Amino acid sequence: MSNARLKATVPKDFEIRQTNEFCVYCAIKEPAFKPVASAAVAAAPKGETKTSDKKAKTAPAAEEEDDDDLDDMFGDSDEEEDAERQKRIDAIAAAHNAKKEAKRIAKGKSIQRDINSYVFDVKPYDVETDLEQMAQDFKKVTHNGIKSWGVEHKLIPVAFGIKKLRIQVICYGDDGDGTTKGDSFGEDELHDIMNELHEDSIQSIDTHSFTKM
Repeated sequence: MSNARLKATVPKDFEIRQTNEFCVYCAIKEPAFKPVASAAVAAAPKGETKTSDKKAKTAPAAEEEDDDDLDDMFGDSDEEEDAERQKRIDAIAAAHNAKKEAKRIAKGKSIQRDINSYVFDVKPYDVETDLEQMAQDFKKVTHNGIKSWGVEHKLIPVAFGIKKLRIQVICYGDDGDGTTKGDSFGEDELHDIMNELHEDSIQSIDTHSFTKM
C-alpha cells in the first residue's frame, strides 16, 4: 500500500513516520518528553563528571588538613616561646629577691623566712592515752624551725570511745637561727618531733590543713 493511500486511512491526530523496514503510528497529542543534558555534560566522556565531583569534594578537606598542620606548628612554637619567657621572668625575679635579701642582711636585719601553719590530727592507739598531757608536751617543744604552737587544741571522737588530738603549730620554712638560713623545715620534721615525744602512744599523724602565711 502506498503512503498516500495509508495516510488517508489514519486519523488526523496521528502521523506516520517511515523507518527503514516498516511504518509506525506515533501519537502527536502527548509526545514523550526527555530532558536534554547540558552541552558540557553531554560532551564529557563517561565517568569524567563523577571524578570531577570527587576532586571538588576532597579539595576543601585537604586544605583543612593543611590549616591544622599550620596551627599545630605555630601552637608548639607559641608554647616554647611562653616557656622561655617564663624562665627569663623567674630568673629576673630570683635575682631581684636575692639582691633585696642581701641588702636586708647588710643593714643588720634578720633574713626573711617563710611561715607556714599546720593543723595535725594525732590518733592514739587506745582510749587510755592522755591526750591533754600529750598536747601540753607538744607545746613545750622549742625549735629553730617552730615559731609557736596554737593556744587551743581539740579532742575529737573517732570510734569506740577513742578520740584524736587536733593541734596547730606555726613554723618557719627552715630551721635556721634567723640570721642565716638553715635546712628545710616542715611537715616531716614536725612528725618526727611529735613521734619522739610519744612514740608508744601515737598510732598515726594526719595533716588536717596547711596554710602558707
